[in-house]
Amino acid sequence: MGIGTEIKDDVSLADAVVSYDTSGALDAVSATTYVAIHGVTSVGELGLMAEAKDKTNLADKSKKYGAGMQDAPDKTIKGQAVPFQGADGVYLAEYTAQKAFMDVCRAKGTFMVKVEWADGETDEFLFKSLGLMIGEPKSSEWKEFSVSGKQNSDVTNTPPTVA
Repeated sequence: MGIGTEIKDDVSLADAVVSYDTSGALDAVSATTYVAIHGVTSVGELGLMAEAKDKTNLADKSKKYGAGMQDAPDKTIKGQAVPFQGADGVYLAEYTAQKAFMDVCRAKGTFMVKVEWADGETDEFLFKSLGLMIGEPKSSEWKEFSVSGKQNSDVTNTPPTVA
């Protein structure tokens, strides 16, 4: 490594951008019309995990396992809802875009999701919405939304570009 080369030992996740694509292209290669989802605070774990399948035979002295079918954990996309502020509201564009996303989720739509991390890496996956919930009203909290669903594909990971 040269002089002045900085090794980043941590990357802030606070600058991650989450977007979705309902263009009908249900794979990361074809999805090109991503729209940012304003206010997202969490997308859940990404990836697939194989279940352990017992493959122990009579000659074995201890249990042996193989990798079975992969499955993604239940996923919940959470965020802060943008309140409607009138036709000339400062956040009208964000409200309108978020409402469109919520409508797709209420209709239990299937769409691509892309997470763009602060370091330039991206992860994309197919998501099946199982519905939308609005958080319990509380006097001391923001209005929040949560979208439950399943990740219906492996995650396509694109590493950051090296300059």
